[in-house]
Amino acid sequence: MMVHLTVGVASGGMSKVGTVKADVPGLVPALPAVAAQDVLNGAGAWGTVNGSFDVQAFTIPGANNWSKPTRGTVMTVLLMGGGGGGASGRVSATNVAAFGGGGGGSAGVNTGHSAINSDTPASVALTVASGGGGGAAQTVNSTNGNAGSNGGSSSFGVFAAGYGYGAAIPTTASGVCGIGNPGVSIMHGGCTGANSSTAATPTTATSASASVPFAGGGGGAGGGINTSNVGRAGGNGGAGGFGWISVQTAGTGGAINGGAVGAATSVAAGVFGGGGGGGGSGAGVTANSVAGGNGGNYGSGGGGSGGARDGYDSGKGGDGAGGIVVVVTV
Repeated sequence: MMVHLTVGVASGGMSKVGTVKADVPGLVPALPAVAAQDVLNGAGAWGTVNGSFDVQAFTIPGANNWSKPTRGTVMTVLLMGGGGGGASGRVSATNVAAFGGGGGGSAGVNTGHSAINSDTPASVALTVASGGGGGAAQTVNSTNGNAGSNGGSSSFGVFAAGYGYGAAIPTTASGVCGIGNPGVSIMHGGCTGANSSTAATPTTATSASASVPFAGGGGGAGGGINTSNVGRAGGNGGAGGFGWISVQTAGTGGAINGGAVGAATSVAAGVFGGGGGGGGSGAGVTANSVAGGNGGNYGSGGGGSGGARDGYDSGKGGDGAGGIVVVVTV
C-alpha cells in the first residue's frame, strides 16, 4: 500500500507539487538513484554528488526551507524526529524503594519520494526537530523524580516523522521508559527506552534492527534502590543504525554512587541514521547519582538517572537527540 501525502502549502493555497509517496513500512525505500542510497548507508556526503544529484541536509533544529534545484525530476525526502528525554530518579528514605528514571524513546523515521516539475514551488518549508530534554535532577528528600520531555516532530511541508516519548515520572513503584512514536504514515517507529529496576541492573534499551533500520537507540534506564538498600547500576542504551550495514554504539550504564556513564556515538557526517541511546546512571546510595547520558545524533533517546537516598541528589535525565531532514534530488 502506498500512502500519498501533500508536500506543502504555497501562498494562496495548496501547492501543485503533488504528493510525497510514503514508502511501504518495513521495505527498502524506493530511492531514485544510487547516490540517494549512499545517503542512507554512509557512502555519500552532503552536497552535490558527482555533479548529478542535489543533496540538501538540515541538521540544526528549527525552521528552514528547501530550495528547488535548477535540475532534477524526482526527489527523495528522508525525515527523522527528535528523541525523548530520560527521567531523573526518585529520592527516597532508607528502606523505601527508589526507582531510577526510565530511558527516553527514539524518534520515528519516514521516507518518501515525489516527482518534480514546473508546478513544484521554489521552496518548501521544513522543520528539524529538537530532542526532548531530560528531567531535572531531584534534590528534595522523599520525592519522585521528574519526567523527560517528548522530542519534536520533523517535517517537510506536511510530510512528517514522529518523535520519541520522554520517560515517565519514577516513583517508589516504577520507573517507566518512553516509547518510540510511529506518528502518522511512518515508515518506521522509533526504539523503546528501558524501564528502571530495583531488583537488578536495568535491561539494555531497544536497538535499531532490520525492522527499524535507521532509528536511534532507546535510552538506558537509571538504576534503582530496593527496600534492603541495595543499589543497582545504570542500564545501557540501545544501539542506533544507518542503512543496513552498521550500528552506532550506545552509551553504557554507570556504576552506583556516581560512576561515569559511557558516551553514546553519533552517525558520521554525511549519513542519515540514528545515534546510540544514552546510558543510564547508577543509583546514589551513599553519594549523588550523576546525570543520565545524552542520546547521540540523530533521533535517539536520553538515558535516565539513578534513584537516590535522602540527603543525595538523583541527577538529571539525559537529553534526547535532535532530528534531521534530508532531500535528495536526481
